Amino acid sequence: MSKAKWTPRAIVLFIFFLTMLTGLISLTILAPATADNTGPDTAESSKQSPDLPQQNLYDHVAPASVEILVDGRLAGSGCFVAPTGLVITAEHVLAHPDRRIEVITNTRDRIPASVVAVNCAHDLALLQVDSDRENFPYLPIAEKTPPASTPAYVFGAPVFRHGVMLAGRVARNQTAFEWYGSEKEYIEIIHFSALAPQGMSGGPWFDSEGQLIGIQSGGMVLDGGHVGISFVAPARPLRELVKNKKTVQTPTLAIACEEMWEQGSNPLKNGESIEGLIVRIVCEPGPSFSAGLKPDDIITAVEGEKVRYRDELLHAVRSRKTGQTVNLTVISPDNPEPRDVDVTLTALEKEWLDKDAEQT
Repeated sequence: MSKAKWTPRAIVLFIFFLTMLTGLISLTILAPATADNTGPDTAESSKQSPDLPQQNLYDHVAPASVEILVDGRLAGSGCFVAPTGLVITAEHVLAHPDRRIEVITNTRDRIPASVVAVNCAHDLALLQVDSDRENFPYLPIAEKTPPASTPAYVFGAPVFRHGVMLAGRVARNQTAFEWYGSEKEYIEIIHFSALAPQGMSGGPWFDSEGQLIGIQSGGMVLDGGHVGISFVAPARPLRELVKNKKTVQTPTLAIACEEMWEQGSNPLKNGESIEGLIVRIVCEPGPSFSAGLKPDDIITAVEGEKVRYRDELLHAVRSRKTGQTVNLTVISPDNPEPRDVDVTLTALEKEWLDKDAEQT
């Protein structure tokens, strides 16, 4: 029996037939899936703004960004958050009341500004420029800071350079507390993977759509060098400060402490194992100092609830109000017997609140 021979023409026709048949099968299989793919997730995605190209992103953010002068010196960065001239920056850029504050816009206009409100818990300050203009370019504030691994960008004036945009990524989903020695307070921030040099403080962090997702506050430093982790005030308290335009009152113990596993050796002289937080700094004057708390004391519980992490202690304290008393269970290195220490909480923003009271 002779075998059929395939001519070039027959081969081409066979391949064409198979291609058409495959296409029809694909349309039949995929058509129902496409029709079903119109649920809430897809509808929501279709409403999202497209990512801006890098150059367009720079051009979008630059006009809304500003530099902050304090007593005539370039002290930090910031941005407009309303067309009426509201500016957001970091509270530590201003440092204290009674400073002469000016804002330099992207068009190099130099405008006096005054403090509207501060939130020391998140290192935020809201300013108002002294201008009749009501069409300042500004950045819209995101509903919340995006999740970890999201690309992000910061704009500002690093080391007296102007109009610099740097890139990074959100590095943590939850907020954390970092001790600022110069401010003698804990700041609640979100960690970003980024190098943000001096001068970027107060600068806007924004996403690929140009939405404001946080404000640059500080960075993690080891042996005098930045280790690539930036501290960023999250979007939620930023939105609240802009909305309320009122200085908050953040309760504080006015202490700095370390977790037990940070210690090189057991702090108890009797060698017993202990869990808690060891006090390293007690601010004078301050509520904990007045209550008798001392460096090297160990806090084991707040209102009877055990604490092992700084975040647990600080969340417990900040869930209360200034003027309230919080009970700490404390032991000393040379006396393992627990004792009660009652601390009446004061406000981180006391200096600003006192100034407001004087003006009223």
